Amino acid sequence: IFDRLGLWPALAAQVMAIGSTHISERGRFGVARFTAAEAKLDALGHNTPLRVLGAALLARAQAQANLQWRCPARVQGLSVGNAGAVLQLDDGSLSARLVVAADGASSALRGLLGLNAEVRDYQQCALVTALRVQRDPAGVAYERFTPEGPFAVLPKPRLAGDAEAGHPCSLIWTLPTERAEALQGLPEAEFLALAQQTFGERLGRFLAVGKRIRHPLQRTV
Repeated sequence: IFDRLGLWPALAAQVMAIGSTHISERGRFGVARFTAAEAKLDALGHNTPLRVLGAALLARAQAQANLQWRCPARVQGLSVGNAGAVLQLDDGSLSARLVVAADGASSALRGLLGLNAEVRDYQQCALVTALRVQRDPAGVAYERFTPEGPFAVLPKPRLAGDAEAGHPCSLIWTLPTERAEALQGLPEAEFLALAQQTFGERLGRFLAVGKRIRHPLQRTV
């Protein structure tokens, strides 16, 4: 998709290609591995910092001659008639023949239109954060299954100006909601010790952790 948009050349130098996976289960022997080469692919995927992707998409959007850019702005109301729709914004109004509600699972536009959605709460959260590890993951994505939920460590690119010790990774830890809330508030040293105990020593010591953010896992249709 990004290649067709002409964005991939700008992104490619700032992403981390996933070349292989390492999948294990806590308390059990054995490891499942597969590689991009086995699948005849250049990579199984790419870990891309959101700010890098956002900056590239924003620059492309702002370069479009036929685009009216209103940002920041917040939708306060929406009315729909035969001629189209009118959005009431906090800085004025905007008329359009078509409105695309691309504002997430908890869509405010969906609510303004009175459209219902069925939400199934899985009573779990993905606790997401940045992580620094002692050993270079070398393009390997790790996933470890535990009784509470999967624990994934994905290699991240080292961006320009990054002089911190260790190798940057993303940590996605799926946990029951109450447990995720408790771990989110732990002091850094305690969180790192618990994460290390869960994951093991495959990447050496866990050196530092960033801001921890909880994402509730829900199915919305």
